[in-house]
Amino acid sequence: RQECISVDLYSSAQENLLAALPYLTSPLSLVGSSLIIWAIWYDRQVLLKLVYHRLVFAMSVMDWINSFGMIVLGPWTVPADYLYGRPGRGTVNTCTASGVFFSMLTGTVNYSAFLAISFVLTIRWEWKERRIACCMEPFAHFFGFFGPTVNAIIGGANQLINPLWELPGWCWFSDNPPFCIHDKVYCMNEGTLILPDECVRGEDFEDYTTSIGLTFVIFVWGVIVTCMILIVLKVFRMERSLQQYGDPTAALNRTREAANQALSYIAAFLICYLPISLLKFLIQNENDPLRSGKGTIFSFALLTKITVPMIGFLNALIYFRKRFAILIKRGQSLEFLTKIPHLGPWIVARQQPRRARTTQLTAISSNRHSSAMNLPGAPNLATAPPNSNTAPLNIVKPTQTPETHQGETAPKVEGNDNEPVESVLAPVENKTNGNDAPTENGPPNVS
Repeated sequence: RQECISVDLYSSAQENLLAALPYLTSPLSLVGSSLIIWAIWYDRQVLLKLVYHRLVFAMSVMDWINSFGMIVLGPWTVPADYLYGRPGRGTVNTCTASGVFFSMLTGTVNYSAFLAISFVLTIRWEWKERRIACCMEPFAHFFGFFGPTVNAIIGGANQLINPLWELPGWCWFSDNPPFCIHDKVYCMNEGTLILPDECVRGEDFEDYTTSIGLTFVIFVWGVIVTCMILIVLKVFRMERSLQQYGDPTAALNRTREAANQALSYIAAFLICYLPISLLKFLIQNENDPLRSGKGTIFSFALLTKITVPMIGFLNALIYFRKRFAILIKRGQSLEFLTKIPHLGPWIVARQQPRRARTTQLTAISSNRHSSAMNLPGAPNLATAPPNSNTAPLNIVKPTQTPETHQGETAPKVEGNDNEPVESVLAPVENKTNGNDAPTENGPPNVS
């Protein structure tokens, strides 16, 4: 009997928790990506002419596919075989299908990298829209959409997709099933012996899966870190230049705004993908994957299960950040919802009583303000009849102001042609349109 190593990385409760967490966070990403897709597609004739919106749109589509796969093809797709971890309810084919959807995650990651590159080209080297669309955007769509799609097809056809040992409930590229790690002999708590020659699924493509991991680490992380440094240095140098030469700050404000947007996307990338990168590093770069400690591995696995499915939600917060800031200042933070079919009319109907009350309060306030502006004891000229005995005070010189008593009429005011000027004695007409409340703006354009 060969000596075996226990491979129960987590307890039963920990595995159930890690398997269930994506059901809580994936819907947030699905909603966030759906809002971005809808907002851009709603004004597609304007927004899709810009590289920034096209990249965000494509990135959201890839994340939508990935989030949908996490929800529909969840932990139940793990094969019901001891070789693949704790018995599940799926088959090898269901696990492969789940891994194909999960492979779209690499498309979201690659689009994030190229989005950072586009910000650097705009901020650091001041590339124009046409140049970015011609020289950079085709590579973004190739590596962001066609690359992950072809990669998923190759992985599914060549049996490269297996359940992940360190992330229960997820199927993705792995050169061996969970209990066939580092070509050692492993066993479960029940004592079932698993020999290395049984671990044949995916072993012939170890170099291929390793190259995928190296590409992710070297390219994506290298691009993200480099872009972050270049953006920060550009803003820092502009600030120093303005302090030294006293140039106008309009250009600096625009650069800061673009830099804040770019750094926000980079921060979302770091939050979502740093835990899984560190987890993979701990698992694959140790001769004994358990040497780092089960508690450390579980901590990174827990963070991975929370953060990875939330990339779409964070991207939505960043994409709508400026729009929400403007709407909150106007007090219209929910007005964009009135554009949504079926939901919009219901929101408008709910807001009508509140708007009517606001209009009534505005009219009362306006009347009080008009009354306060009149002189004490003087009649309201805006409501005086045409043949009133009272003349407006502003057309009579102070030295010629006649004192009228009860029963007397005010003298006529004559012009230069010695004819009575009766037109100026007529009351001021109220030329308002009858709406005391300010005109409501339409729903803001969230796109």
